[in-house]
Parts: sequence; C-alpha cells; structure tokens
Amino acid sequence: MDSFHSTDDEILKPFGDAVPNMRKVYEADGSLTDDQFARQVFSDSWFVSGAGGLAAFESKVGEPAYVYRFAYIADVQRSKVTGVSHGGEIAYVFGLTGLSKDPVIGGVVNFVSDKDKTIIAMMQNYWTNFAKTGNPNGPGLPEWNQTSPATTKTLLVDDETKTVPDFRKNQLAIIYAAWAEGTGVVVPN
Repeated sequence: MDSFHSTDDEILKPFGDAVPNMRKVYEADGSLTDDQFARQVFSDSWFVSGAGGLAAFESKVGEPAYVYRFAYIADVQRSKVTGVSHGGEIAYVFGLTGLSKDPVIGGVVNFVSDKDKTIIAMMQNYWTNFAKTGNPNGPGLPEWNQTSPATTKTLLVDDETKTVPDFRKNQLAIIYAAWAEGTGVVVPN
C-alpha cells in the first residue's frame, strides 16, 4: 500500500492488539485483503473520521454541517484504479477544464462520458450553492442532508448519489475511541 508511503503494518501499528477485533468489524460485509483492510483503516483514520468528527462538533453547537464521501470513478478509469484518492473530487468541481496536461487526469479528459459530465455538473452546483448560501442543495440535485447530533449524515457521491445515515458508524467508532483514548476528547455522536 502507498498511503503517504506507509506500509500496511505501519498503518495498523497504532491499534496494536485491537487489530484482530477491528478486522472483524471492517469485514462484517465481506472479507478484505490485508491491503484493502489497511487502506480502509487509513482512509477512516485520516479523512472520514476527520470530516465526520468536525461535522459532529459543529452540529452539536447548532451550526449547519454537511459531510460527503466522493467515491465516483470516471468510466474510463474504472478498470485502472481501485478507489478515489484524497482530493479526487476536485477535478469534478472544476470541470476538468485546463487539466488535459495533468499526468493523472489528462487521460480522462478526452474520454469524459455523459455520466461523468452529470457528476461534474452536480459537484459544481453543490460547491457553488454552498459558497453562495451556506447550503449545498439546489434544484435538480439529490438532497444533501445536514448531519445532526442524533445522526451523522453523509452524502455518498457515486454512481447513485444519496445521503447515507451513520456512514461507516461501526468502523468510525473504533477510530473515535482511539482518538478519545489518546487525546481525552470525545467525538459527539
């Protein structure tokens, strides 16, 4: 695995003896290779928990909070990549304009499908609406629900875009527990 140039063992080391029990939680819906397991723990530890945790703190004090997980892979890339990297949505937000020389996105620009164009328009509208009004929703967009103190709500952007209540709740509970143990700060849920 090459998540910030860390090996699977380096990613899992902070969880020590808890790794076998963590794996059971992560594999509740099916078995994972060692690399897939480490990749999910890494993603949850660095990105998913950060976005969800910050939203939980914001919603607890009454501020609107919106969380999303961008999982859409361009049609031309589907056989070449195993997932979306951090920041993978940025090309969709800016519409691939001017990116034809980028070594990663350049190969996609000339093969944009109608489905890809739909995701581009959706992401641009969500971000524009949020910048203008503080609310990403708008006409013709799948409803993006605010997260709340009672239920974390995550907009999953993929082939089907929808709000998922308590996205990866059981996996994130492990990450938040480790965070609370190490810092003394409990993430509201």
